[in-house]
Amino acid sequence: MKKILVRAGVGLGVLILIALIALILVRKRTAECRQGQGSVAIEACSFLINTFPKDAILPYLDLRRGHYAVAGAKLAELEDMKRMIAMVESGRVPLADPLKAAIYEKAAEAYAKNNNKEEALKAADKAIQLGSRDGSVHMMRGLARLEAEKYADAIADFKAAEGFGYKQLQLYMSLGAAHLGAADYLSAYQVLKKCEGMAAAPQDVGLINRQLGLTSFELKSYQEALDHMTKALLAGPCPDCSAVIKMSQEFLKPKPKPRASPRKRTRRR
Repeated sequence: MKKILVRAGVGLGVLILIALIALILVRKRTAECRQGQGSVAIEACSFLINTFPKDAILPYLDLRRGHYAVAGAKLAELEDMKRMIAMVESGRVPLADPLKAAIYEKAAEAYAKNNNKEEALKAADKAIQLGSRDGSVHMMRGLARLEAEKYADAIADFKAAEGFGYKQLQLYMSLGAAHLGAADYLSAYQVLKKCEGMAAAPQDVGLINRQLGLTSFELKSYQEALDHMTKALLAGPCPDCSAVIKMSQEFLKPKPKPRASPRKRTRRR
């Protein structure tokens, strides 16, 4: 009986030791997954994903996705993103709307990296519906609406993006283009003037001056239209610049003064 108890105690001790080793290994891999880099971090996250129950792996999928993104492994990043989206949409993992929105924001970015514009826009739209405060997501949807000539919707998205801190040159150029498309020339002019000091690349300088030239022409500021279109032409190819320059010059030509009509002579009786 004593031997049996000893053997049972030894067996229990071995099980406890195995459990401790497993716990230490999990903690080590968790630290590597969270704080590590490169292949070490990816392998650690993969170990945890394969070890834990399926309903508990969402944070480790997100961590591995992030490591893939840093490594430039776009397809692997997208595959993890798809698994995360599937878990969210299945309802197996209860998440608050801000957390769901954050996942769709990342999905929009991952799809965009893989040139899947349609899915990127779907993800961006879902993120916005869930209350996303990510300016880049609003910017993405705004660009799609601008391309579709839905100018009022595009303007709303661009303004939301600006409100959430997205204040890059691309935003103001796109917002100006949307106002121009909506024939709101004064708003287009006011927005595009912000871009002048922000642009550095020749193609951006050319595009901004072209748009400012068009808006100035529509606002009947012909000298300014002439100046901007000349700058745009100097910056690079500009198909419609010459026509606007010519029309502006015509409007700026001094108009001949009308001749005074001769007075009719009255006969004296």
